[in-house]
Amino acid sequence: IDDSHQKIMLEKDKKLKLNPRLKSLLYRGLVKSYEDQNNFDEAYKFLKLSNNFRNSLINKNLITDEINKFKKIKEIFLEINSYKLSPKNICNKKIIFIVGLPRSGTTLIHQLIEASTQADGLGESPILNRNLNNLLKLKKLNKNFVKNLIKNINNEYEKSSQKKILIDKLPINFYWIGIIKILLPYSKVVHVNRNLKDVALSIYKNMFGSNDMDWSYDEENIFKFIKNYKEIMFFWKQLYPDFIYDIHYEKLINNKNEESKKLFKFCDLIWNENIFNFYKAGKRIKTASISQVKKPIYTKSINSSDKYIGKMTFLKKIEKI
Repeated sequence: IDDSHQKIMLEKDKKLKLNPRLKSLLYRGLVKSYEDQNNFDEAYKFLKLSNNFRNSLINKNLITDEINKFKKIKEIFLEINSYKLSPKNICNKKIIFIVGLPRSGTTLIHQLIEASTQADGLGESPILNRNLNNLLKLKKLNKNFVKNLIKNINNEYEKSSQKKILIDKLPINFYWIGIIKILLPYSKVVHVNRNLKDVALSIYKNMFGSNDMDWSYDEENIFKFIKNYKEIMFFWKQLYPDFIYDIHYEKLINNKNEESKKLFKFCDLIWNENIFNFYKAGKRIKTASISQVKKPIYTKSINSSDKYIGKMTFLKKIEKI
């Protein structure tokens, strides 16, 4: 109702000579102010302007690189699979990998599982992704390199926690599911599904701290990234349907007891209703979801894209993926 701060921001936009990054941040503030007023036309106008500024600063081949990355991963996977590694050469640590699109609800799943006290949550751990990315740098793969890689991964996870069960919720580990199955066969993969339009909107509205998310400031890039992700998940599910547990964000929100019990059964964890108090002790989350971990489960983000569906044409395209 009191739009005094909004007027100040609009005045700053007119008078100050800001660089693109600062201008983008100012526009994010305006987006929030117009959303608070339910003025989604103006909110979208400033959101698009903000992202256009951010997008002007980034590499334009990001999505092509992502698509080519998975082509390379498939080749590596097939070669590693042919090695027939012995039990002594695999990682025996049990890790629950929570994967999916960014902003799909991976943080909520992480907090619920960690609240069981049987497992230790590592948040978005870089361990697996960083080590496996070394595979992409090789001109020629060899079995000894893979064995040493497994040792490094195992040692890093061991140093991270003394607990027998760990949780790694880096969403983009979906790239590595097949390799996880070979190198860390005692692990579990939980794949978080959410309304793709809501995910796409949330991605577009957030500013991420990692350069790996630079594709998120362009609507067409988001569409292409989601399409690529869907193809990757289809590939892994065809190969390992029993290794991947699909949990649906909306079902969990609307029926938390039943859905969380099924999740805990898959993870071989003991369920009790105290897990829903996770927000009282949320930790290890330093991502765009940091505010959510301090709140109980809520429903307001479901169908959040409905407010923008008439303005963002790429959301309608995503409906058809």
